[in-house]
Amino acid sequence: MAADVEEHVIEGIKNSPYFAIQLDECTDISNHAILLCFVRYEDEGDIKEEILYVLDLPGRTTSLKIFGALSVYFEEHNLD
Repeated sequence: MAADVEEHVIEGIKNSPYFAIQLDECTDISNHAILLCFVRYEDEGDIKEEILYVLDLPGRTTSLKIFGALSVYFEEHNLD
């Protein structure tokens, strides 16, 4: 079910003339790093805002690791 929602959001992004992302890296109470990626895009004249994905980050996070994780996700889903 979650994969269906993710694919629906990805298709909405691909059909939109533009989109924007916002990232939030946080640490849970067990000191485990998590990356949240939110996306805003146009869908049939409306602006949609969705959580695109949540990714567990290994160990200590740096901006390079965050960019790498985002880049891999975008490549896997053929997003520009």
